[in-house]
Amino acid sequence: MKGLIFLLCWLMVCAMGAVVWGLEGDAELLRLVADEYERNQEGLHTWGGTITTEEHCWMNRGSSESSDEVADSWTASGSFRGEMLVDMDTGMRWWNNYVEEATPGASGNEEHRAGWYRGMMREDADYAMHYEAAEARPRMLEISAKGEMNGTELRGAGGFLGFDPFYTWHHVMGGLIVPGSGSARYAYERADEMEGVRVYREGDRVTLDLGSSAELSETSLMDRMVFDLAQGGNVVELERTEGVFESRLEAEYEEMEGVFVLKGITLDSTFREEGTNGEAHLRLTVETNMVNEPVAEEEWGLDRIGLRLGDNILDRRTNTMFYDWNGTSDFSGMRSEAWEERSCCGSCCGMRSSRGQKDVCDQ
Repeated sequence: MKGLIFLLCWLMVCAMGAVVWGLEGDAELLRLVADEYERNQEGLHTWGGTITTEEHCWMNRGSSESSDEVADSWTASGSFRGEMLVDMDTGMRWWNNYVEEATPGASGNEEHRAGWYRGMMREDADYAMHYEAAEARPRMLEISAKGEMNGTELRGAGGFLGFDPFYTWHHVMGGLIVPGSGSARYAYERADEMEGVRVYREGDRVTLDLGSSAELSETSLMDRMVFDLAQGGNVVELERTEGVFESRLEAEYEEMEGVFVLKGITLDSTFREEGTNGEAHLRLTVETNMVNEPVAEEEWGLDRIGLRLGDNILDRRTNTMFYDWNGTSDFSGMRSEAWEERSCCGSCCGMRSSRGQKDVCDQ
């Protein structure tokens, strides 16, 4: 999906503005939020569970500014279900997601796509695998240098295709939407420099009103952020209005083993201008089944993300293709060949052998 599901959402939520200076209210409230958020994060060591999402988006374009007649319209929908495991202490994590999407095609007909998106980040490297059918043989595992498979790439063009829970924790409730609960520390440390920003408390909730042009990060801007001191200092509400765009996010958490983990996100966005109307809705649900329990070593085996005997392995660190996986961790004894970039070949896009003979699909 070419971003149709989330394009409206992210445009509404991610916007830039001019910096204004000064803070109205008690800056110590921001310190309370920051301290509680960091205490909660430090108490979370391992986290595992399942994730499901449902997304719907539509847009109508009128034939003229003075007519209600619809000249063009489209709808898109998508869903995924998956599982994940995170080790917060080491930064290691894996995720297995099955994605289904329906989007408008170039000919006006609805196009459908489904497939598995799997990934693992270990201390040695990053690993990713994508295939459309469970029975597909051989599958191909791609290996990248540690840190090269970043969260933006993992999300993919159409949403949470490669949902990385660790990245989502810090950035989807962070950089891609707002600098997250960590923004409270940012604002507190710059309280004397800020103007046009107001902070106040109602019960356990601390609200940071940023106004229409207050910036707290290089990538994101929100009008209003609400933190809950009774839920680990996490962000529970976000609001943004920017011209014809409006967006509202609500987040829910649950307490397990003394820490709060994400339970759900609801994001509703609208686009309104003369002749064009659109809406987008996202619901993400996390069902946590493990917090702060020991993680068995076998959880970090590559078979956990779908690697099977006979699959191929492309190591982008050395541009080497290994054929017919034999179960070894270092790929010893496998037939290998040097590879280089080439034009796309369907799902085997991007590589060809140094001999220029066959691509990954043909081996």
